[in-house]
Amino acid sequence: MIPEELQSVKNRFGIIGNSPLLTHAISVACQVATTDMSVLIKIDT
Repeated sequence: MIPEELQSVKNRFGIIGNSPLLTHAISVACQVATTDMSVLIKIDT
C-alpha cells in the first residue's frame, strides 16, 4: 500500500499513529475489506 493510500484510509476512519504494526494492520484490513467474511487480524509484537 502506497503512503498516499494509507493516509487516505487513516483520514477516512480517524486513525492516528504511524507505527509499523499499525501500518501492517491497516494494509491487511484493506486486503480483506472486499470479502464478505468476518476476519480477525492478529498482529504479534
